[in-house]
Amino acid sequence: MSILLPGFDTWLTERLEECAGDSGEPVDTYVARAVASQMVTDCERVDRASAGRLKAHLSLTGLSGETTVDGLSPVLADPSRLRALNATGLTDTPPDAAYTRLTRTTADALSVPAAALVLIAADRQFVIGAAGSVSPMDQTSLAESFDKYVVANGSPVSVDDARRHPLFKRYSAVGQGHVIGYLGMPLADDAGNTVGALSVSDTAPRRWTSGHLQILGDLAAVAAAQIFGK
Repeated sequence: MSILLPGFDTWLTERLEECAGDSGEPVDTYVARAVASQMVTDCERVDRASAGRLKAHLSLTGLSGETTVDGLSPVLADPSRLRALNATGLTDTPPDAAYTRLTRTTADALSVPAAALVLIAADRQFVIGAAGSVSPMDQTSLAESFDKYVVANGSPVSVDDARRHPLFKRYSAVGQGHVIGYLGMPLADDAGNTVGALSVSDTAPRRWTSGHLQILGDLAAVAAAQIFGK
């Protein structure tokens, strides 16, 4: 695919097409990735936390090439966010029966086999309630966490088919068929500090609708009220 860029003559356009071909990408993807990289560089000069949120969003699109939690560190390690997390008193504690009931209700409400209530620290996560195939004892690393992107973005993350997603298709849980559809909703305090996520997953592709988002959002609000004592 050939695209026209301001200031690019025929020779530069041909070289662009060659470079994109050498990288194995369409020209528009090659250009978009270059623009994304420049955006991150410019943003880091101004505000590292904002750059972290940008990286998190670009990771979800596959444009950043980010496959580890490192690029999200400025957001996840934000002092205000960590203070809000620690204030919950729920890290390094056994799963709570009330939160487990809430995740069961969530799984039933969205007709999915699994749901989890997860808090995200700078370098690990804590499952404080789970229903279905989620194992609290196995969910501590951020390496293949879906929920860390909900926290880093501070907004819902919707994945209809993780097997086709540029980032999540590499996850072992996806390769093993445990998580194919995913929907996560942020949990934030009144100051806007996102400390975790209420999420659901399916072993089959799911087309998440505005109704699903509304239901999960309502249940996330209930969870946040319990967590922050609202």
